[in-house]
Amino acid sequence: ELFNQGHPEEAAGEYEKALKAAPDFDHAWGSLGYVYFGLQKYEEAQRCFDSAIKLNPADDFYYGEGALVQLKLGSREKALEMLKTRTAPADRETPVDLITRETLAAR
Repeated sequence: ELFNQGHPEEAAGEYEKALKAAPDFDHAWGSLGYVYFGLQKYEEAQRCFDSAIKLNPADDFYYGEGALVQLKLGSREKALEMLKTRTAPADRETPVDLITRETLAAR
């Protein structure tokens, strides 16, 4: 909520505190990654999404967000690899997948 209220640095601090108390909480890693993405701290965001994936590889959201981060970092190949390794069935694209694929196709 702090992020949506225009306080992304405070939001990041709160997620970091939560992760010190519960380092295996994949949702907190994903949320922190989302905050870092919004702050344009893409390497930190990728680290968070990678941690979330390690903890919960069945959550496709983390792969899609990681692919978007890789696009921002200029790595089209890594973005595609993130999408290929996600666990969703190939016939079910998430909205993030669709946006990422369209972005990659436009390049």
